[in-house]
Amino acid sequence: MAAYRHLHKQHHHALVSGGGISALTLAFLCARRGIPCTLVERAAPPSPSPSPSPSPSSSSSSSSPSSIGGGLGLWPASLRILPHKLRTDLIAAGRWMDTVGFADAAGSPLARPLRDFADRFPVLCVDRSVLIELLRDYALRDEEGKARVTLYNDTVIESYEATAHGVSAQLSNGKSVQADFLIAADGIHSRFRPASVAPQSLGYSYFRANVDVPDSNSPWLGTSFESWGTSSADANLPVRFGFVPLKYPTVFWFLAVPTHRGSSIPPQGIRASVMDNGKKQILLDIVKGWKSPSGLAVSDLIADSTAILQTDIYKIPNVKAFPWYSHGGRVILMGDAAHATAPNIAQGAGLCIEDASVLASLLSLLPPPSGTTPRMVENVAKAYERERKPRAATVQLVADAIATVGQIAGPLAAARNWAMSLTAQWLPRLQGAIFETAVAFSLGGSSASATWIPPPDPSSSSSILARVLPADQLGGLAPHVLAFKTDTAVPQRGSGTVTVERGSSALARWLGAAFGLPAAMRDARFDASVSTTDSARRGETQRWTRVFGVGLAQQQAYTTTHEATRDGLLAEGVGGWLDRAVQILYRVSVRAGDGALVHESVGVRAAGVRLLGVPLVASRWVEVPIRDGWSFDGTIWLLGIKLMRYHGAFRIDPCQPPPAADAAAKVVDGAGGRARHAIVTGGTGMIGVATVDELVRRGWRVTVLTRSDPSAFLRAPLLRRPDGVAYMQWDGKTSRGWGAQAFGDGDGGGATAVLNLAGASVGGGRRWTARLKAAVLDSRLNAIHAVRQAAAESGVRGLALVQAGAAGVAGDSGSQPVDDAFDPAAAGGLSAAATRHSRFRPATCRAIEEAAAAAAPAPFAAVAVARIGHVLAPRAGLFPYLRLAALLRALRLGDGGQYVPWVHIDDAARALCDILEATAATAAAAAPGAAGGPLAATTVNVVGPTAATNREVLAAFGCGGFVPVPAAVLRLLFGEASCVLLDSARLEARRLKEAGFVFRYKTVSEAVRALC
Repeated sequence: MAAYRHLHKQHHHALVSGGGISALTLAFLCARRGIPCTLVERAAPPSPSPSPSPSPSSSSSSSSPSSIGGGLGLWPASLRILPHKLRTDLIAAGRWMDTVGFADAAGSPLARPLRDFADRFPVLCVDRSVLIELLRDYALRDEEGKARVTLYNDTVIESYEATAHGVSAQLSNGKSVQADFLIAADGIHSRFRPASVAPQSLGYSYFRANVDVPDSNSPWLGTSFESWGTSSADANLPVRFGFVPLKYPTVFWFLAVPTHRGSSIPPQGIRASVMDNGKKQILLDIVKGWKSPSGLAVSDLIADSTAILQTDIYKIPNVKAFPWYSHGGRVILMGDAAHATAPNIAQGAGLCIEDASVLASLLSLLPPPSGTTPRMVENVAKAYERERKPRAATVQLVADAIATVGQIAGPLAAARNWAMSLTAQWLPRLQGAIFETAVAFSLGGSSASATWIPPPDPSSSSSILARVLPADQLGGLAPHVLAFKTDTAVPQRGSGTVTVERGSSALARWLGAAFGLPAAMRDARFDASVSTTDSARRGETQRWTRVFGVGLAQQQAYTTTHEATRDGLLAEGVGGWLDRAVQILYRVSVRAGDGALVHESVGVRAAGVRLLGVPLVASRWVEVPIRDGWSFDGTIWLLGIKLMRYHGAFRIDPCQPPPAADAAAKVVDGAGGRARHAIVTGGTGMIGVATVDELVRRGWRVTVLTRSDPSAFLRAPLLRRPDGVAYMQWDGKTSRGWGAQAFGDGDGGGATAVLNLAGASVGGGRRWTARLKAAVLDSRLNAIHAVRQAAAESGVRGLALVQAGAAGVAGDSGSQPVDDAFDPAAAGGLSAAATRHSRFRPATCRAIEEAAAAAAPAPFAAVAVARIGHVLAPRAGLFPYLRLAALLRALRLGDGGQYVPWVHIDDAARALCDILEATAATAAAAAPGAAGGPLAATTVNVVGPTAATNREVLAAFGCGGFVPVPAAVLRLLFGEASCVLLDSARLEARRLKEAGFVFRYKTVSEAVRALC
């Protein structure tokens, strides 16, 4: 598995007040991200457990309030956050909830979910003390027994001082702690919450206990339920009784009773207390005559309880109205300290785990402390609030609604029971759908997922695979398969061999061609890659690109997308134009014995609607793990016609872990002892993001320079940033504030190469005004000046620079091929014909190349210019405009014969990395051309391997264009900017081909089909 580590010379340090679920979860999540934590816990250390696995049943005999009646539920979102080993231990110590329902005091059903509710919303029921103990063990020690965090028991934070630069705290044990953040996870009575926000009593108490039921056939070990009724001793007293089986033989029950001063059981205050056994009779009188849905007497369960805990229920009101942070974000509230809620829907523990996941993810996105500004710190706190406040408010809303409806008394209670029981009897599917909708709403569900989606975390199981596999099967996968399919930080790749057998009938061949299936081949080279994106609407989406027959005449790229459905199925697009519109639904499982991953189609959905009872497409494929990969065998049928069988073996191309930041851990980049550390300017743009991901996958450390505040990219939880990447702010003009740190002051751990992609955008359909043209040119020349200045000031020798140029350097060159060696200054410059649409565009490209060339031989030992063509990417660059033109049935733009220098975004990113590595090797050798091959210290055309005219590009969209768009119309609409569409530039990728570069997309049709 790709074992990425954070590369900062310094790490942020978190001081956490508390030792509960949220604090412990945050501690180990931060530790996995390289963020040290110190936990300060008021409670004494627990006594050593006599066995390695805590026993839930032990809590029933303990008299400690923390271990009595501690049943809780963990829903899918919170379980996905936890690492596999911890989750496995929890499953072993808990029990999956079979189903759940609501009943009246006589045990008659009031509301029930649909039959398969437990499959779509699995809930792990576990004792709270077990969860705490396992979290504690996992937080304190890693798998090798090494300490993860520092923990002080019997200790509180007596005082602290927070400034713009950190927190200084004095502990009750006499120690002082310096930290970057103070995380208040100290519960509902937190000392760090604003004094004006006090816990609010909800007017009722929970009486709860764990009880052992030795009889394994007892009905008490069946369905979980909650009953609503009134006290048998007082008809005006509304009561709720709930019951949940835990790990055999333990069950958990609670009784919610309104309490007030002067009642037979007065409130105990905000602290829980063990109930005097002499008062148990009062509870027995309340539930006298109550029955469970299976007909058992509720009073029997209470009578068998040896220790009962009374907890008066409070909540933190108006969680959206007060700040969850103070001191500019240096002090942050988390868990019950921020949003304590009534325990009516079994989501309190999960909410705390979610908090920790989001906060740890956001903290990991910050640059090192020396590069972190107060604004960045506050932006982290604000992003945390934006993500978590709505979730907490939703859970509180639903929890309060359950209590309000369940604690109705008098005639309204009778009317409630009548309406609900009638619906349960006559409209069960409607009631089940309403039940499920309410549950999904409380869990933060969306159109993409039935529950809240955790932030991306390469070392957790928050991936698509984890959402479609049963929780107990994920661990059955081979580790390298699990890593490849769940490590979403950077694109994963591999290669192997494949044999494709196409259907023999004419109809099968025609259908295969219509869907873009690969041609028949035997033992051909096969490449595959997967990249992951997130969106608030669709959730996580994986894009799988498979290249069949690499290097053969019939080479073909086939791209599909994968998503997880709300009901836990894998949805794979059919590829081509219909990929997002038509998806095959698979049930995924791990086969016992050989650990094979089995995909069985169970249906089709079109435009998000499942087509029931229509067996349009059938597909099955199996992946059997082998060393460093898996063998595969799959078959696709359409309307009963076999379209294709494909089988072979695939081996993973391992990601190299980024090197450590210190000088002692160098990674050779071509001339021994040099760190693979690149600065990428413009690294947050379309090309930059893809190239940064590829560099990290190859084992490079990357420093991204951005003119925006780096913390502006904290869009929790949907931002994925691979480990090995640091963001730094610059002005795009000078080395001020970043140069010395990025190049390392010559300490050997700084950057050795620069990829300069910075520059103002010329796209967006804007006309080129004088102001815009000045910004386009100045931004690029200023960026070159800034990196030259920083490199010179660093004193580092053997630096490499790759400068982004453009295919527009040749102007309108007609059908004449433009080689990499093309010199725009030769023969007196470009002809009048070449600049007939624009003089500015080729002149700007030439100025950029000349400015970059002037940076060698000092301060850069080697400089290369990448003349990048029109990069085809889904949501940026020229592609969206070409797609719009095709949808409007455009046949051609201008005369349609102009050549378009296209390149797919994946090939562009890989080519830029190859050029960077070759140029870095040449710079290290201090002899231009000596070590890097045809790509080093030269100009390289970064374009596709085959030429395509404008008419051919539009035809590749398959929209049947018939409307010619005259050049005059384009000039009228866009002015001089129309040259981007009208210039003909037939660039050839000679040097990439000579270097052995393998294009994944050989034709523009393949590239367009992969993106649509």
